[in-house]
Amino acid sequence: MTSAMTSAMTSTNKSAMSMTRQEQGDGKRMTRLMKQPLKPLVAVVVLLLGSQSANAAWDMYPSFSAEVGMDDNVRLDSQGEESATTGAVEGRLTVRNVSETHSVQAIAALRQTEYSGTDLKGGTTGLATVNANKRTERINYGFVATYQNQPLLRYGVIDTQTGQVIGNVESYIVNAGVLTEANPDLDIGFVEEQIRREAIYLSPTTGYQISTRGNVQLSARYNESSYDSTGDGLGLEDSEGFGASLQYQHELSERTTLLSTFGTDYFRPDQSPDSDRYDLTVGVSRKLTDRTQFLVEVGLGRSDTETGSKDTVVVYRASLDHRLERGQLSLYASRDNYPSGYGNVVETNQLSAQLRYSLTERWEAEVRGQFTSTNSNLDATRSFNDADYMNIESRVSYALTPNWKVGGAYRFSWTDRQIDPDTAQGNAVFAFVSYTPQRPF
Repeated sequence: MTSAMTSAMTSTNKSAMSMTRQEQGDGKRMTRLMKQPLKPLVAVVVLLLGSQSANAAWDMYPSFSAEVGMDDNVRLDSQGEESATTGAVEGRLTVRNVSETHSVQAIAALRQTEYSGTDLKGGTTGLATVNANKRTERINYGFVATYQNQPLLRYGVIDTQTGQVIGNVESYIVNAGVLTEANPDLDIGFVEEQIRREAIYLSPTTGYQISTRGNVQLSARYNESSYDSTGDGLGLEDSEGFGASLQYQHELSERTTLLSTFGTDYFRPDQSPDSDRYDLTVGVSRKLTDRTQFLVEVGLGRSDTETGSKDTVVVYRASLDHRLERGQLSLYASRDNYPSGYGNVVETNQLSAQLRYSLTERWEAEVRGQFTSTNSNLDATRSFNDADYMNIESRVSYALTPNWKVGGAYRFSWTDRQIDPDTAQGNAVFAFVSYTPQRPF
């Protein structure tokens, strides 16, 4: 970064800090309120743009599932376990349009979850996502857009200055969102009520083939999270962020590709100090065999806030995909700095694994697990939201027909929170039935 850029950023930060925190918060809140009606509209426009980009016929894949089970610690409470019966129904529609030069996929899903034997309220989770891209001889471009609306189950009020629980401390509840794979939902915490979060993510990309072996990819991104309750003592903040990445890829051979990526992100919470993040990584993608491929990226990440807090960490991303004769194995590990729902940036380590295997023509088994660890490395005074989370699930299904499946599953959850001297764990078992047509409509 040049000295002129550094001087300009310093001047901008000083100017922003000259306003009172209340004025900044009011201004950000007003801007977000003005944007509220735009969220559903953005999702609709994105869907229309995706449909206009394709000329071939659309294939539609509807699916339906229902499950019922028992959880012996539905609140994942370290002080006193509370069992409950759980039930959920989910409907999903996937539409695809693929040709030699373009690909468009859109997914819309709704899931309703209910509880019995506890005072927890049920909730509806909604998801809409579009992934579209188009390719020419030397240029490719596209976008990814996601809209999500989900309930987060929480309990207890936090004093955001001391990190102490000042409300009801009998139970703690973690993020109970569904539909998507586990991810660093860093707004996990303790609040007195169940809260609904609305999130939108948009990332356009473009690439150019500069030579027979080299190409450049440029991507931008915007994300926004808002909550239906962010009052005193809850600790959560509405926020938005935006950033960009520039990546150069060089093919050493048909199986090996080198990568170099520079990225920058800007996190803008309603009340807390703004945070900036920069990272530079180098990596390699290697196709070991026709069935096995791995990717490794390693570099440095730099984060700082307008209050002067700075942190430099080693960042990495690694993945392995191996196709078995009758299944698939996927592994993923990463470390990076991510924004949290409390308005600060935390260092996040992730490890996930998934194995799917067809035991016979009708029997299928799946095991998947996720471990996430967070650390408030930029603001030690807010370490109350630091925690380790682990979730492991195994399931077996039987195909009654090509369209209908039934099965059972077991899920183990564990957490160790900075604010809690004890760990908590829970076990859940449930049965499910699903319907997916063998052929698209």
